[in-house]
Amino acid sequence: MAIGKLFIGRKVREIRQASSTTQAQFADMIGISTSYLNQIENNQRPVSAMLMLRLSEVYDFDPRKLAAAEHRHHRTVVRPERPAAVRLDRGAVRSTVRDL
Repeated sequence: MAIGKLFIGRKVREIRQASSTTQAQFADMIGISTSYLNQIENNQRPVSAMLMLRLSEVYDFDPRKLAAAEHRHHRTVVRPERPAAVRLDRGAVRSTVRDL
């Protein structure tokens, strides 16, 4: 089983909002900086295993449920294929340039 990074910002924000706390209060309660919490909530930083455990201790929930929710909403980024190399007919290019 591959282990990936856990981006659960939306769920972390929902937990924080349900507790009616500001980002600063919530971050202080779980022992991280406000800027780190902001990055987590905006899915710019993954949640570490230690932070996941801390969240589950403070807010009394099963961390496996958050991980399962993340997998249901997982988005795969598909990169377009690189275009094939274009071969130029140098003679045609010279002739076109001369005609300009």
